[in-house]
Amino acid sequence: MIADCTGDNAGDSVGPLRCMVFETYGVTGVALITFILLGVHKPEVQVQLLVWLFVMRIMMLVASAVLIS
Repeated sequence: MIADCTGDNAGDSVGPLRCMVFETYGVTGVALITFILLGVHKPEVQVQLLVWLFVMRIMMLVASAVLIS
């Protein structure tokens, strides 16, 4: 019983790791964009925050690609 639970937990944690990371990345992006658009009322500040957000996300992808290779 204990070994079965351990194996199930390990498979759940290790197996779908990559797709879960990308799902989290996408969901957090949508949430941040929504918060910026709904929480910030000045259009100029919205644009600045959205540009900063996408620049940071691009830098994260580039850094990840460099670290992986």
